[in-house]
Amino acid sequence: MKRRVSIYQVYPRVYSKDGKLNNVTNDMKRIANMGFDYLYLLPIHPIGKEGRKGSLGSPYSIADYLSVDPELGTLDDFKDLLSEAHKYGLKVMMDIVINHTANDHYWVNEHPEYYLLDKDGKPARKAAEWTDITDLNYDNLELRKELIAMLTYWAKLGVDGYRCDVASGVPYEFWKEADEAIKKINPDFYWLAESTHVAFVQGARRNGYKATSDAKLAEVFDTLYPYSFDAEYKDALNGKDLKGFCHMLNFTYTEFNEHVNELIYLENHDQKRIADVLNNNKIRMNNWLAFSFLYDGIAFVYAGQEAYNTVQPTLFDKMEVDWSKLDHDYEEKLCSLNKLRAKVLANVNDCYVEADNALIVHLYKNDEELLGVFDVNDINGSIKLDIADNEYHDLINDKKITIVNNEVESKNCPLLIKVK
Repeated sequence: MKRRVSIYQVYPRVYSKDGKLNNVTNDMKRIANMGFDYLYLLPIHPIGKEGRKGSLGSPYSIADYLSVDPELGTLDDFKDLLSEAHKYGLKVMMDIVINHTANDHYWVNEHPEYYLLDKDGKPARKAAEWTDITDLNYDNLELRKELIAMLTYWAKLGVDGYRCDVASGVPYEFWKEADEAIKKINPDFYWLAESTHVAFVQGARRNGYKATSDAKLAEVFDTLYPYSFDAEYKDALNGKDLKGFCHMLNFTYTEFNEHVNELIYLENHDQKRIADVLNNNKIRMNNWLAFSFLYDGIAFVYAGQEAYNTVQPTLFDKMEVDWSKLDHDYEEKLCSLNKLRAKVLANVNDCYVEADNALIVHLYKNDEELLGVFDVNDINGSIKLDIADNEYHDLINDKKITIVNNEVESKNCPLLIKVK
């Protein structure tokens, strides 16, 4: 069964001036009021120093899986964050990085057998440019036990889900074993895979390493990153081609396991800010946002999006979110979209997307059909629809929409109407 959740992503280091977990905890009511299901935190663990990039290093270069980075706070601070999130009905998702560790993780010296080795017997990495990390060797069964124990530890502490970094670099068999172990603790535990570009999987295999395809990840995970159609998505965002994007959405929707969702994010810590990509075009931003929430998948917002941030925070230095333009109307819009998506996506049994000059989403549930129309390119004109001329009720804006000559004016978008 599809689990159509909405996720709010936070990079704790940049969320506030001092970058402490407590500042996220103190803002929990605001986050919860926007109607999200999950609060997703970038890695909270101590960061390696050997080969460190930038002044602070990447949170994805982890030196100790069982500790909290003292720069962020203490384990008690994290427990307080969990408690506060749960008080407001929010579940917490941790970023888990087990494709690799920091170069100076204590395992490097104490358990060199846990790591991949190159032809000279030295620790290796599949991505040469990731100079601050060393890749793990999943042929080692003791390593697998250590990692299962670590995943179990955080789940028992109250963590509700894992976003798994470079999930494609970890064998399918391990993910299946991990899922079975964690579900014994929490049957509702949520798994989000950062699947990777096809080129990463091909390159790893070409060089003799194992890499897991999206199709195999879809057998275990609830949700995948949209890297299987990343190029088509980028073209759509840049106003180049909507039809290629629709084709790939429809392909993955039908070809992956029925329980699996694709994550449609407008931005995240690895991507440019959507306000930057769309040059602060509010019409395009509003329509892309509505589409991302009302397509049959996972809704996702990166902290700062509701303040129209245009600067993508670096992973290696300090660059805090600019909250000076926080838009309370945007927050209310997120709340409304979260409520609407929970209602309209329940029991959806099919979804089809098409495009000409706008994105058109067909949602099918029982005997109903809902039609979403999204002017993601700010066409300032009419949009042709294959529905009868009539007056319809728009569920997004709670207003009447009249279709004349099988057309609707783009100024009425985004809209979602019941056509059957």
